[in-house]
Amino acid sequence: MTTIQLEKSDLTPAVNFNAEQRLMEIDGRCIPEDSHAFFTPLIHWVGDLFENKTPNITEEYNFVIRCEYYNSASAKMLVYLFDKISEIQKSGHNLVVSWHCAQDDPDMIESINDYISLSDVEIYIKHD
Repeated sequence: MTTIQLEKSDLTPAVNFNAEQRLMEIDGRCIPEDSHAFFTPLIHWVGDLFENKTPNITEEYNFVIRCEYYNSASAKMLVYLFDKISEIQKSGHNLVVSWHCAQDDPDMIESINDYISLSDVEIYIKHD
């Protein structure tokens, strides 16, 4: 499976989706001009990995987010991403999601909890 690596820019986070390393990372501000175009390949990549490749269900895959800010269009696309991840988690795959944020950022912690409620996804909140 092809790795997705994108450099961080002023508007988009760094992305490292690497099936061989069993790692998916999104790191940085997320305010792309076209959130749909930015997120759709990532959502498809995650779905393809678990639907087509059928990884060993006991292997741990890690999805790590370090996103201190995102716009409302990105928030909507994150719901779609977390819906896909929730399906994968419910199918029995060991996909661990951790969102790193500052402990003194109650708005971000509330947003993460909203994603958990909306998508029924399991996200571990890690404080940096």
